[in-house]
Amino acid sequence: MYRLDAGYGYQRNFKKSILALRIGLYSIVGNPPDEDIKNFYFVTYRQNCLPYATISFKF
Repeated sequence: MYRLDAGYGYQRNFKKSILALRIGLYSIVGNPPDEDIKNFYFVTYRQNCLPYATISFKF
């Protein structure tokens, strides 16, 4: 089992808080276990390639 992921992260610091953004693709190339794909994600693209995005804000 193997996979290749790609992502980009951005972090911005304010006086007392932090804003973090992350976007990417999970499993661009590879063959992760089907259980990982079926159990954790609802949307899949060709060959189990999955987009992801997160936004975090810390005070």
